[in-house]
Amino acid sequence: MKREITYTWRARELMARNGITSAQALTDLLLERGITLSRSQVWRLVAQDPERISFAVLGALCDILGVEPSDFGGWSPRTPNGSRSPSSALSAISSGSSPAS
Repeated sequence: MKREITYTWRARELMARNGITSAQALTDLLLERGITLSRSQVWRLVAQDPERISFAVLGALCDILGVEPSDFGGWSPRTPNGSRSPSSALSAISSGSSPAS
């Protein structure tokens, strides 16, 4: 049985909480930390759900925004019928949240 992994990405929300309102501002802050990305690359990182991200970029984002990697969102494995897998339901229960989708 194939499982699909879905995730949420909250970079834009975390930027707003820190008063960072543009890709250019974030681009400059990343550059201060040795991360060279174009403004359009940073815009895609913020506006779209990234399929992959380097640890260097994730670390710089965490430093800029004062957060931990887990603050950017979460993931949820799903079975083909759309329900959560038993392991994610157990994780939700152990963390005190509801296992319902």
